[in-house]
Amino acid sequence: MSVQADSQYMRQAMTAGAKDFQSKPFTADQLVSAIRRVYKNGIPAYKQFAHMRHLQSLSPADDDVQAGPSKPAGAPIVMVYGPKGGAGTSTIAVHLAVAWQKSAGNVALLDADLQFGDVAVNLNMQTNTTIGDLGRIREIDPDIVAQVLSTHPSGLHLLAAPHKPEFADLITPEKITQVLTHLRQSHNLVVVDTSSLLVDRMLSVIDQADWIVLNTTPDLPAIKNTKLFLELLSRLEFSIEKVEVVVNKANMLGGVPPEEIKRALKVEHLYFLPNDIKFQVATNQGQVIFESDPTSTPAKAMQSLAHRVFEKISPKETMRP
Repeated sequence: MSVQADSQYMRQAMTAGAKDFQSKPFTADQLVSAIRRVYKNGIPAYKQFAHMRHLQSLSPADDDVQAGPSKPAGAPIVMVYGPKGGAGTSTIAVHLAVAWQKSAGNVALLDADLQFGDVAVNLNMQTNTTIGDLGRIREIDPDIVAQVLSTHPSGLHLLAAPHKPEFADLITPEKITQVLTHLRQSHNLVVVDTSSLLVDRMLSVIDQADWIVLNTTPDLPAIKNTKLFLELLSRLEFSIEKVEVVVNKANMLGGVPPEEIKRALKVEHLYFLPNDIKFQVATNQGQVIFESDPTSTPAKAMQSLAHRVFEKISPKETMRP
């Protein structure tokens, strides 16, 4: 709460960790509404922490109890996540998926930014079916999932975000889990593009993910959010060894130097992608940069990123033709 009401002051408060902001004067109803709003947004995290406390309270004899839900056998699931919007997370997810489709084949890409997903736009695809079509189906089976996939010219299978934001509420965390389970069983590799908002559906993706490509940019708010997300993963007992941190727009003017980013995030290795207008040009053309300008510096950097991450995540014995 503050007498300061300008947007810059509000952004500083949010950067410092505030979940909501109330400028004085305000009514009792406005204050109660803000408290309820913050509580509602925090419910998924509260549930996760309660689950962790329950596990910690179990006696050592309960060796058969595992932290979090078990993952079914099948292809690896790679979650691409950026804790700050506008960092190019969808661009990275699209390029990784297309690159892995070319090298491994039979790759699925799920756009889990359910309200404002733009993966289909990035790929210049008109999709007649989306994950929103599964919203009113109680039991989802592999055949139903296959019917709502769209195929990119590269052969990549896309499960697009709903055409309208209001359809996002039809997709429950349980449906996300069902969809990912079926995609895992029918593909060589599954890539999930996500929104920056950690609602319960995103926590379901984390539960199912085998690897996370964590995207940040060299500015303090993004680095702060990335550090908080890494700390959250640690509390959720997700192996940090299976998190690959990418610094997008790494050479942007005035950016935080790489060594300072490493120290802040306490990670051994970072992947760097250049700040290049050619990425934006390719996106606006609905192309991946491998196709629009394959010999360019950003194309080579993205190909290198895709290759190096793929070497870590790909269980070659599970690859299907």
